[in-house]
Amino acid sequence: MEFKMRFYLHPHSIAVLATGVLLLTASCRHGQEGKTVDVAADSIEWEDSVNALCNQAAYYSNNGLRDSLILFAPEAMKVCDEHNKMGQYYYIWGMVATDYFWNYDFEKGVAEAQRIQEDALSRHNDYGLFTSYRVLGIGYGCSEDYKESSRYLRKAVDCFPKGQGPTELLGTYAYLYMALENTGEYDVIDTIMTQWKTKLDSISSILKERAFEARAGWNFEYQMSLAKFLILKKDYTAASSAIDSAEYYVNIGSSDICANMMHIYDIRSKLAKLQGDYQKSLEICDTRLKMSEEHQINSHRLIALSDRGNTLEALGRYKEALGAFHEYHVLKDSLSAVDSREQLNELNKKFEVSELKMDAERKQMEAERRQLYLVMAIVLLIMLAFVALAYYRRLNAKRLAEKNAQLSALNAQLTIANARAEESSRMKTDFIQQISHEIRTPLNILSGFTQVITTPGMTLDDGTKADINRQITVNTDRITGLVNKMLELSDANSKTVIERSDQLPVVQIAAEAVEGSGIANAKHLDFDLRVSPEVEALTLQTNHQAAVRALTLVLDNARKFTDTPEAFHQNTDMETERKTAVLSIQLSTTRRSSSVVSFIVEDNGPSIPIFDADRIFDEFVQLNEYYDGTGIGLTVARSLARRLGGDIILDVDFTEGARFVLTLPLE
Repeated sequence: MEFKMRFYLHPHSIAVLATGVLLLTASCRHGQEGKTVDVAADSIEWEDSVNALCNQAAYYSNNGLRDSLILFAPEAMKVCDEHNKMGQYYYIWGMVATDYFWNYDFEKGVAEAQRIQEDALSRHNDYGLFTSYRVLGIGYGCSEDYKESSRYLRKAVDCFPKGQGPTELLGTYAYLYMALENTGEYDVIDTIMTQWKTKLDSISSILKERAFEARAGWNFEYQMSLAKFLILKKDYTAASSAIDSAEYYVNIGSSDICANMMHIYDIRSKLAKLQGDYQKSLEICDTRLKMSEEHQINSHRLIALSDRGNTLEALGRYKEALGAFHEYHVLKDSLSAVDSREQLNELNKKFEVSELKMDAERKQMEAERRQLYLVMAIVLLIMLAFVALAYYRRLNAKRLAEKNAQLSALNAQLTIANARAEESSRMKTDFIQQISHEIRTPLNILSGFTQVITTPGMTLDDGTKADINRQITVNTDRITGLVNKMLELSDANSKTVIERSDQLPVVQIAAEAVEGSGIANAKHLDFDLRVSPEVEALTLQTNHQAAVRALTLVLDNARKFTDTPEAFHQNTDMETERKTAVLSIQLSTTRRSSSVVSFIVEDNGPSIPIFDADRIFDEFVQLNEYYDGTGIGLTVARSLARRLGGDIILDVDFTEGARFVLTLPLE
């Protein structure tokens, strides 16, 4: 069975790796390889000063002094910025952002990294951009999102600037390896390990004897990662050799021998177990336990006890394993209690300091308050004197202003009333003129035919009689229709909802409206009725008479305005183009997800300007004075539609004529 080792980025592993990287960085800040190209532009004293600031920030970070780091960083960064030490500037800023991730404050860490990135882009600084990517990679690793972690760390490696000290780059390779190991991208790991080794060899050949301790640390990190990768590949012999190399570098130049040896013991123990040599693993655990006790490092001792218990259990020495696990839990409980006491003590100290500050602030506020009261009393007396002096003047001014306001209000009301009266008079005049015209025309026709018929000795053939009869009927119907429209108009302003108790097919409404409007028999146009399949058998709950009347008025409007105006009918020389009109019926859905039936009346007559889209529904509005009519058909139609729960609108997007959409709800 294939054994797959997974390395999780738990807080202990992150802290150890971060400590190593930070210590190596701090040690290289004083070496020539850590200096950036801006050294020549500043004095050596400032170079040493900003490096000292970096060391101080690293000390706060390595020792968990988070508050001190956050307070210290802004001033330190300000000094670096003032003297153009941008490498140290972003280095300190990166420690602050990374510290948020180590303390599980992911949102602040991401926000700080984004601020670093924005600052770097504004300055065109590649090292700042590298720092932002590196911090984000570490942060996503802390939250175990290893895919995002590896993505940002690879971007960091790719944009690392030339001429910059190599410590941060080599440390980034270590983080990148851990992220890729957890995503299982072993092919990518092979490539990264090759790049890492190539970079390490090139730097070592350049530095030679300089920064010896730093080079030992870099090689240690590489050999440890290589050993883990070789174990994943089950190349145990090569893995053992890589571990030996890592131990060699620890012994010749490590700044933290104990912590690094603990890592070596950990991986040696795992390798021994994979090779089935549990006795050797147990010996390593004992050595590890002894070292942790000698150096009094309880965190390493806790890990060693857990590993020893697991190894004894694998050897079947259950009683000893039970003892190891018991000691492990006792130590763990003890450390938890110590941590709790330390946290409590720290909170107590913070609380005491806070109380002292609050007490001092309280006393200061009381003194300031007393002074404020005295000043306020003096100011109040002065104000009272001014108020008493100005009171009568303001009272008189107020009375005068009120009278002026009343007069202005009355004047405004009179202006509005006059405007309304003028508008009412104008509308009344227009209405009377329209009605007079509409009634006078058919009455004149009826009067003329009456005179013809009653003329003594007048003989008429059958064709003439039939035509006279038709004209009398048409004009009588015209007067009757006009009277009916006026009655409908009187009801159009009513807000009363029309009762919808009739169940009738949608196609019946269309058929009756087509017949009532006479649009199908109009000689000047081609009419087409289109019914979509989903409404062919659909029944609508509405008011029969009102629904048919509303659609009839819309169709009548299309019939009338596709024809030549009556004033031009006598001009036989005028060429007329045959028009078309279409009634389409389909099922639609409103914004409120309600189902409605849409009756779409479309014609290629005169188009309606967009600014008249709502105005044409007003009473007595006619856009073309040459057409006969009163301008109330669409007004009545929209009133009926809305009182039935629907509406009528003009489709302003249609520009090849006019398109009106009548919608009626299904229920």
